[in-house]
Amino acid sequence: MAGRSGPEPAARAAGRDEPRPDLEPADAKPTSPSEVEQVLEKLSADQRQVLERSFSLMLQAPIVNPVLTKLNTEHLHKILDGVENGNKRMYEDERDERKHVTLRSVVGTLAFLVLCGLFLWAKEVPFLKDLVIYLVLIAGGVGIGRGLMRVREGD
Repeated sequence: MAGRSGPEPAARAAGRDEPRPDLEPADAKPTSPSEVEQVLEKLSADQRQVLERSFSLMLQAPIVNPVLTKLNTEHLHKILDGVENGNKRMYEDERDERKHVTLRSVVGTLAFLVLCGLFLWAKEVPFLKDLVIYLVLIAGGVGIGRGLMRVREGD
């Protein structure tokens, strides 16, 4: 078993019998009823019975979804209105998110400038220098993290 390769293990795992070399490949399409009968004769009785049932079910009548028979133009308009409302809500959510991001950026920048002004006013230049370096490093790390996250999500 360890030396086997190919589709046999996958066929057994899926619950199917191993491929039979005496049958035609799956892509061969019989063109006459006699060829179909020849193929059916090569099958076992159980396989032939399952195949004949499948063919008889396919030939009886098309399967129609009962919901589709009751669908009318009013339903279609309701569905389209729902999709349109969903699109409007999504657009408004994205617009609100952009507003919040802009507001946070402006407030953060103003807070940073006020903080720098306070340290310059108090003549704490060495501390301010270290603070600016650390804040730039943190902002860069956050920016890289968000960029990588967007790349992974595919945006």
